[in-house]
Amino acid sequence: MRLKKIKIKLFVEIFSSLISIALLFRIALYLLPTHGEKIANYKNPNSALLVIDIQEDLTGKHAKSPYPYSNSEVFIDNVNSIIDIALEKKYKVIYIRQEFKNGLTDILLSKGILISGHAGTQFDSRLKLKSQNIFSKRQSDAFSNLELEKFLEKNQINNLYIVGLDANTCVYKTAKGGLNRNYKITVIENGVITLDMNKMNSIIKKYKKNNISVINSIDFINSN
Repeated sequence: MRLKKIKIKLFVEIFSSLISIALLFRIALYLLPTHGEKIANYKNPNSALLVIDIQEDLTGKHAKSPYPYSNSEVFIDNVNSIIDIALEKKYKVIYIRQEFKNGLTDILLSKGILISGHAGTQFDSRLKLKSQNIFSKRQSDAFSNLELEKFLEKNQINNLYIVGLDANTCVYKTAKGGLNRNYKITVIENGVITLDMNKMNSIIKKYKKNNISVINSIDFINSN
């Protein structure tokens, strides 16, 4: 009986270790910006607006702690205004959403939110959906979805403006993924948000240090 208990305990320890290793690998994969082929030098390049991860589990009224993001109403109003400006400029508007698989490591990583097929993955009902250009991702970098790259290439887009969340993770990692492919990347400051807004100044400094341009929505109106 004692030997059986030892074997069970050993099995549990080994299983727990394997789960921990798998989770650490998944976290690393989730956080790393991706690399890909450099974009072509288009004769008549176009611009697009990426709207990242404004979803019910993160900004919705029924989001679980530590969500929803504070001041999400003002934030989404800002994003909607920026979407309208982009459409006036004839820019493509592209929506990105986070969807984790319904598997153990993804559930542990996401703490049970944003699971594919669940209502919380839907875009926040207050967000203006003005196109069917929608791409899901399992990593923080939107470029992890190769279909996004294909779409940008097909439409000869080389200039990306980014709004959404979180400013310190998915927005930043997507920006880095774009830079790795030679896209011109601009983050619209009043169109991004992070859980601790006291850190926003340091995040903006990090953007600029990494050659990510930062403007506000007024600058966006006046941009070419």
